[in-house]
Amino acid sequence: MSNSIVEWAPVAVVVLGIGTLLWKGGMWVGRVNTDVSGLQDFMREIREVVMPEIRRDIKRIFERLPAPIAEENSPLRLTDYGKRMAEFLEAHEWATEVAPSLVSRVRGKEPFEVDEFAEEYVADITSAGDMERRVAACAYEFGRQRSEIPVVLRIALREELLRLTESPPTSIRA
Repeated sequence: MSNSIVEWAPVAVVVLGIGTLLWKGGMWVGRVNTDVSGLQDFMREIREVVMPEIRRDIKRIFERLPAPIAEENSPLRLTDYGKRMAEFLEAHEWATEVAPSLVSRVRGKEPFEVDEFAEEYVADITSAGDMERRVAACAYEFGRQRSEIPVVLRIALREELLRLTESPPTSIRA
């Protein structure tokens, strides 16, 4: 009989060891599940409480940014905000007066070249005289930098020059 106990002792130790490992493993899994459920509660709180606050804060930040004057696609076009600035500057009336005397300088040019010409022309005339005062008044009225205003005049002049030369505003001639 003592022989059989000695023979079964290693098997009993192995079975007891495996049982202990299974029991300890079960305890560990229970703790991990508790930790995961706590993490899930934390993530739910972030989604329900913190994220809406962050979204509101981001929205407030974007609301404080100045409205764009021109659309960023090509060719440049005025936004509704830019159109209000153009009305204030009387940009379309100005372009209608000035463009006929400039048509000969842009006839036969591509629309992008007309745009470059309009940009250079506006840069020259906005640094002196009545137009400088109008640009300064517009910048003040709309809370913008003076350097942002000439694009309104540029777009108005470009559009009028393209209209007078009967050039399509976006296509490049073949």
